[in-house]
Amino acid sequence: MTLGEYYRKNIPSKRDPRSSEELQWLLEELLHLEKGTLFLHEDMNVSHVVELFDQYWNKLKKVPIQYIFNYQMFLNHRLTVNKDVLIPRQETEELTLLAIQKIQEIGAKSVLDIGTGSGAIIISILLACKDVEGHASDISYPALRVAMKNAKAYNLSCEFELADVYDGLTGKKFDFIISNPPYIARFDYVEKRVKKNEPHIALYAKNSGLEVYEKIIKNLEDHLNKNGYLYLEIDEARKEEITYFTKKYLKNSKISFAKDMSGHLRFCFIQLL
Repeated sequence: MTLGEYYRKNIPSKRDPRSSEELQWLLEELLHLEKGTLFLHEDMNVSHVVELFDQYWNKLKKVPIQYIFNYQMFLNHRLTVNKDVLIPRQETEELTLLAIQKIQEIGAKSVLDIGTGSGAIIISILLACKDVEGHASDISYPALRVAMKNAKAYNLSCEFELADVYDGLTGKKFDFIISNPPYIARFDYVEKRVKKNEPHIALYAKNSGLEVYEKIIKNLEDHLNKNGYLYLEIDEARKEEITYFTKKYLKNSKISFAKDMSGHLRFCFIQLL
C-alpha cells in the first residue's frame, strides 16, 4: 500500500471526531516527514508500517493528536502541550495577531496575559514585540509549568504568577491586558474528545460562563493604565453580558467587538479612556 492510498482510505467522515488535517499530521510525524510534504511522498510504500499507522489513528478517536505528540504549532512557534493545558486554537492565533498589531501601534511596554495556559499568547507577543515586559497569570500551577517551559525554550523573560485573574498582582498596572478565559457554561455542548481530555478548569466558568469575564472587567481599572486596552476572546452568546459588565464597572471606556475568520463574533476590545 502506498502512502497516498492509506491517506485516501482513512479520510474521516463529517461525523468522525478526527480530521483530515490530523491524519496528515499523524502520517508526517510517524514517517519523519517535514510538515506539509505528505503529498510529495504519495508513492512511498508503507505496507510495513500500516499496523503502526492504524494503532495511532485509532487512538485519535479518543485523544487529540496534540496530546499524543505533546506539541502544537501556534503562529509558527512549536509549543509543548499536555493535558494540563488547553490546546491553542486558530481563533486564539487571530486574537494574538490583533493584539500584537495594537501593542505595536500604541507602543505598549507591559502586557499581562490572564489564564495563560501553555503560554501561547504571551510567548507569541514577546517574540514579536522585543521591548515589551511580559507577565502571565494562571490559576493552575501545572499549566504554569508548561508555560514556563515554553518560555524557556525561546529564551524569553516573562514573569509568571499563580493567580486567579489578578490575585498576587496588587499594585501592578499594565499597558495591555489580554485573555482567553474559560467561558463555557456547564450546560453548553462540548465535543466529546475535548470534554474527556482538555482541563475543565480552562474550559468551564460559573455563572453561565461569565464568572471570569466579570472578574477581569470588575477590577480592570486597578490593573490597566489609562488609554490601555483589554483584548478578550469571547463566545458571541456572551456579548450582551460583557457589555453590561463594562458599563457597570468601568467609569469611562470604549468597547467594540470583531468577528473571527469563520464569521463568528469572537473578540472583544475594551479601552480605558
